[in-house]
Amino acid sequence: MANGKTVKKKEKQTRKLNKSWKQHYEADGINKTETALKYEQRVSSLQKALSQLTQTSEKEKELHGAAQQEAEEILRERKVDEDELLFVKARMREYEKEVYGLDEAVEEAGEMRETMRGKDEEIERLLKEIDALNGEKDVVLE
Repeated sequence: MANGKTVKKKEKQTRKLNKSWKQHYEADGINKTETALKYEQRVSSLQKALSQLTQTSEKEKELHGAAQQEAEEILRERKVDEDELLFVKARMREYEKEVYGLDEAVEEAGEMRETMRGKDEEIERLLKEIDALNGEKDVVLE
C-alpha cells in the first residue's frame, strides 16, 4: 500500500519538475543548458526510483500471495485436526457408556499413533519448506 502512494508521489514530483524545468528554461536565457541538464538528471533519477519501487511492489505482491496461500493451507489443516478431535471425543463418550470396547480402543489408539507419526513428519517437512521460503523472501527483499 505504501509503495503505491510512494509511486504516485514520485510521479507527481516528476510532473512538477518537468513543469518547473520548462518555466525556468523559457525564463532564463543565460543558464539554459546548465539548468536543463540539472532538471534532466533529477527527472532521470526520479524515473529510476519509480521503476525500482514498481519492481519492489510487484515482488511484495508475489510474496504476499505465497504467504496467503500458506495461511489458507494451515487453516485447512486446522479444520481437519478439529474434526478429528470431535471424532475422538465422540468415541470417548461411547467408550465411557460401554458401547465401545477396550479391544477396539487399543486397536484404534495404535492406528492413531501411526497417523500422528505421519502428520508429525508432514509438519516437519512443511516447517522446513516455510524456512526455505522465508530465506528466499529475505534474499528478494535485500
